[in-house]
Amino acid sequence: MPNYQLTLFNNSPQPFTFIVYQTVDDPQNPYSLAWLSSNSPVSPHSSTSFEWQDNYAMFFGQGSVYPGAQFTPGGETPANLENANQATFTTQPYPKFLSVVPGQPGLFTIRTDATVAPGQFAVGIGMSNAPSIIMPANPNWMAGFPANPTIWIAAVGDEMSAGTILNRAELSNTMQIPSGEYSASYSFDGNQWSLSS
Repeated sequence: MPNYQLTLFNNSPQPFTFIVYQTVDDPQNPYSLAWLSSNSPVSPHSSTSFEWQDNYAMFFGQGSVYPGAQFTPGGETPANLENANQATFTTQPYPKFLSVVPGQPGLFTIRTDATVAPGQFAVGIGMSNAPSIIMPANPNWMAGFPANPTIWIAAVGDEMSAGTILNRAELSNTMQIPSGEYSASYSFDGNQWSLSS
C-alpha cells in the first residue's frame, strides 16, 4: 500500500489554515469533511505536511450534519474493495456496524436498519483512520460512496480542525490534486496554488 506525503507551503504575506478534503461523483451529494488539517494557521513562508495511505474505513457518528459542524466518529470498521465494502449500521443494542461483507464492485455501501432515527446519526467513509465524506443517516436506507475520491487542497482564513463539515461552495482558495500526484509539494501565494519544484 503506497504512502503519500503532501507538503503545502504558505508563500503569501498572511497566515492560512491548510486543509485536504475529498469529493466523490455521487448524485446524493454527500458532505465533505476537512479530512486532514493543519488545525491552526500556517505562518507566512512556512509549510506543513500531511501523510496518509489509501486504506479505507467506514465511519458512523452521532449528531446533526450541517456545514461548520464537527463530525466526531463514534466508531469505524476497516473496509476494502475486494471483499469488505458493504456494512449495515444499527443502533441496537448500541450504535455499531454489523459484519462487513462483499458488495457492489467499486462502491462502499452502508445500509441502515429500522433502529436508526432520522437526523440522529451520520455515516461515511475515510482513509488513514480519518473520516472524509459523510451523509445523514435515515432508517431502512442505503448510501453508496464511490471509491477513488478526488483529493483537493484549500487555504482558509480561519482555524479549522479535521472533521469540520465543509460548505464547498464557500471555499475559494482550492486546487484539485491530479490523480497520482499526491506525494508532491504545492505553494499558495495568497491567490492561487502552484506545484513547487
